[in-house]
Amino acid sequence: MRSDECSVLALSPLLYHGDAENACPGCGRSQWLVGRLTAQCACCDTALPLAHGWRWTDQKTRR
Repeated sequence: MRSDECSVLALSPLLYHGDAENACPGCGRSQWLVGRLTAQCACCDTALPLAHGWRWTDQKTRR
């Protein structure tokens, strides 16, 4: 990976989007085990938070 690619990755949040093709930042493959809060790469175990996952603040504001 080039240094300019690393700086772009550092500035952009890595999130799993359920409605898009997601390449793993660790290995480049796109096979995922999706849970309630995170998606985990089936090949290298890299975990990403879900873009539209449940958040604690969502629960607090609903009361």
